[in-house]
Amino acid sequence: MDNKKFTLWNRITALLVFLIAAVTYLLTIEPTASFWDFGEFIASSYKLEVGHPPGNPVFQLFARFFTMFRMTFYIRNPMNTIQNVCVYSASSTKIAPIYFAVAEELGRLFAMRGINLINGAGSIGLMAATSDACLAAGGTVTGIIPRFMVEQGWQHTGLTRLIETETMHERKHLMAEMSDGVIALPGGCGTMEELLEIITWKQLGLYLKPIIILNIDGFYNPLLEMLQRAIDGHFMRAEHQAIWQVATTAQEAVELLYTTPLWSKDVRRFAAL
Repeated sequence: MDNKKFTLWNRITALLVFLIAAVTYLLTIEPTASFWDFGEFIASSYKLEVGHPPGNPVFQLFARFFTMFRMTFYIRNPMNTIQNVCVYSASSTKIAPIYFAVAEELGRLFAMRGINLINGAGSIGLMAATSDACLAAGGTVTGIIPRFMVEQGWQHTGLTRLIETETMHERKHLMAEMSDGVIALPGGCGTMEELLEIITWKQLGLYLKPIIILNIDGFYNPLLEMLQRAIDGHFMRAEHQAIWQVATTAQEAVELLYTTPLWSKDVRRFAAL
């Protein structure tokens, strides 16, 4: 092989090695740490990984030792991964137009963000309004509904995907399991029961994702006051107030999905007072 061919293949090989190394680095980099020393040391100490060569092992062991005694109820994440969101909402058709307007705006925002809407597959009320707006804007909707409701003809027939369950309990479990977060629109007993149950699951460390209460026109003010009264009366810990976030607009609710800190399973140690 002459000198020119050798130089050419040498450069091609070097480029391939560089690309493989670069891709490997970018795919495995810590997603929430800075590119400078602080983020690197925090991440590598917590996970007992190798940081700066030669690794500063004594410093990292000390750092890891002290993190074992922290009492955090949640893990801060500057940007959650949101692909599927469950929306609790009313099936009533006789409520004020403002609720339908916000529900439709929420459906359109889901479509714009590429978020798959998960709901109870209702064919009327706010459930249908959110679904129809999302679908009309090019989004996708997964409806989950018990078989007895399908037998009554209550299901939305135009959804992207319809899942039938045997029981209401299975329905609620699947809605939570498939979701990266929950938004509660105004609703009646069914909506409030779903909201309070998912709050309880999060308090027990069974659900770790964001829970957003979309408080349209002050609808949820009495419930929020009751929850605050429970905290003030020591029926709940003050830290439990971080279980839910409150939004007053559809845009704010969607933004909170991405920025609300993820909950930690460590909370199970403090679920009971």
